[in-house]
Amino acid sequence: MKKIGTTILLFLLCLNVFSQEYKDEISIVCFTASFVKSSELKDWKKLFDANKHIIDIEKNINIMVEEDIEVVPTIKLFNNGAEVKVWKANIMLELEVTCKEIQEEIDELVASKYN
Repeated sequence: MKKIGTTILLFLLCLNVFSQEYKDEISIVCFTASFVKSSELKDWKKLFDANKHIIDIEKNINIMVEEDIEVVPTIKLFNNGAEVKVWKANIMLELEVTCKEIQEEIDELVASKYN
């Protein structure tokens, strides 16, 4: 019985650690699902000066609830745990934001550190 309780405690602890990790420093997080076209993320690797995370809400339902994700894909920009900007898909499940626009937001955050 102790092993089950310990296992559950460790599992919950790991979830909590992960739930904070994806928000560290300047982070760009894409919440998605298996039915979303991967073409939305084709330029994802071109983003720089930010941690990048892709979270499958089908596998991480607790994060979906915690982050109040209503539609996928949704992209959130975080700065030291604080949500800075959110981009949500339209009714066709397509993002109307470009990687260039996301990079501009990241650049503003980086520049603000030096002001």
